[in-house]
Amino acid sequence: MIHFFANDRRRSGISSRREWLRIGGLAGLNWLSASRRSAQATTGSGTSTGVPGFGKARSIILVYTAGGQSQLETWDPKPEAPETVRGEFRPIATSVPGTFVGEHMPRLARLADRYTIVRSLSHDDLADNQRTDMDHLYRQAFEVLASPICREAFDLSAEPDEVRDRYGRNRPGQACPLARRLVEAGVPLVTVFWNFTIRGQDKTPASTETYGWDTHNDIFEALKVHLLPHFDVGFSALLEDLDQRGLLDQTLVVCMGEFGRAPRIALEPTFAGLTPGRKHWPSAYSAVLAGAGITRGAVYGGTDRFAAQPRSRRLGPWDIAATMFSALGVNPATEYFDSQGRPLTVSVGQPIAGLYQ
Repeated sequence: MIHFFANDRRRSGISSRREWLRIGGLAGLNWLSASRRSAQATTGSGTSTGVPGFGKARSIILVYTAGGQSQLETWDPKPEAPETVRGEFRPIATSVPGTFVGEHMPRLARLADRYTIVRSLSHDDLADNQRTDMDHLYRQAFEVLASPICREAFDLSAEPDEVRDRYGRNRPGQACPLARRLVEAGVPLVTVFWNFTIRGQDKTPASTETYGWDTHNDIFEALKVHLLPHFDVGFSALLEDLDQRGLLDQTLVVCMGEFGRAPRIALEPTFAGLTPGRKHWPSAYSAVLAGAGITRGAVYGGTDRFAAQPRSRRLGPWDIAATMFSALGVNPATEYFDSQGRPLTVSVGQPIAGLYQ
């Protein structure tokens, strides 16, 4: 497995079910390759097990918005809610009639006909865990990086200036063309950490690139000035670039964080910042999926009028993980064994059939 970090950050480890999804849920490229070969041998062609989308993806790009991106200011605005819930931003129309997103994502609004918004993710884990337990995964990553093909993929100087400019000349923006280059090199899973700290703004509030999505306070300034402008440019450029190069048909793109933000806006005195924000909210949050057979221009699931709870098609992050494995041609029910010989199921979730036409 390869992770691309937007800069050299302190590595964090697997300490919860949410953290397992955060690193993509794969125990190394060797295991994944073997699992895909086994699945293909079992099913003959390896392209169908009766589950929609099975084996459609050659690669996955997971764009991880660490810290918890607010659903209310991005993918699930609630303009009819009270001001203490809806916040300062307003929704804007997208290229899909009847679908709206937050006003500070105009480029992504124009591309809504290329992705599906999932609005009904939910779980019970409130924690931001940042502990180390991953040495074996990094050893495997370094082995992969020894490949000349992968080394060449990391050489962004090979990209034309106009392409790099299109993504935005910032750390997360430049991580996105690297992800595309790794897909072109045949890497099956690339994780792009959109921000290398979840609350870097506490120490350096004047530095846009240190900002994370964990916006307990100062949420509207953080999103409007620092987070959403780069996100709108970089993520939209990734989707367009993959589509224009013919890669989106064989690449599953998943954009999500570990949870959303609370419906109620409030100042939290135990956190830095002078204006209100939103605290952690795992009960309802959003994700975006595109490519590899995912329906274009759709919304899956919905929340109540405060974006506080799913009202239809409730999903867990484990279902996103199962969908990712299935897209790569790996049965999520497959068992593998850890270093102690203990059997582990790839995913406890179910592939989300409703994401496909």
